[in-house]
Amino acid sequence: STPVGHSVLQLLQDGTIEGVLDRLAAEAKTPPDDLTLATALLLRSQVQLSSGDAGKANALAAEARDLARDSSDQYLQYWATMSLGV
Repeated sequence: STPVGHSVLQLLQDGTIEGVLDRLAAEAKTPPDDLTLATALLLRSQVQLSSGDAGKANALAAEARDLARDSSDQYLQYWATMSLGV
């Protein structure tokens, strides 16, 4: 396990990452910031995937892809597409 991987696992185990993602998503809604919301959704997708819920992970990635589709952020578009496995 890498130090980063260990840190992510620790955040997942103690529930800290869920609070961070909730706050990030809330902040992205006022004023509307689709790219930040898409990022939060992609991170949450990875959390769901690591906990074994591929269906929910895929739905979150699809929502993020839709939000990022019209942006100029090609990295975010690529990340969302790869998260869907397309």
